[in-house]
Amino acid sequence: MHNKLEFIDPPELGKHPGYSNGIKTKSASLLFVAGQVAWDEANKIVSSEFVGQFDQALSNVLTVVQQAGGKPEDIVRLTIYVLACSHSTIQVPVWLSNG
Repeated sequence: MHNKLEFIDPPELGKHPGYSNGIKTKSASLLFVAGQVAWDEANKIVSSEFVGQFDQALSNVLTVVQQAGGKPEDIVRLTIYVLACSHSTIQVPVWLSNG
């Protein structure tokens, strides 16, 4: 039995050599989303601020999920890595604190 794969690369995330933003299995309907960062379709980081970067990276994840035919509520697991962030300067958005 062949497990066919569909590569998910929404045009609004730009082209990135060497990897796909997502890979969806056709036989079991699973989607694996690559790590996303805060860049736009021109490969530019959208903000120097934590909240702006977080918002863009999360938006990129949701773009891949939607391109593959899914919805935000279909996400089973989301792992977030944060580098060099000062907690004293972050104002946590309401949508992040309601979870």
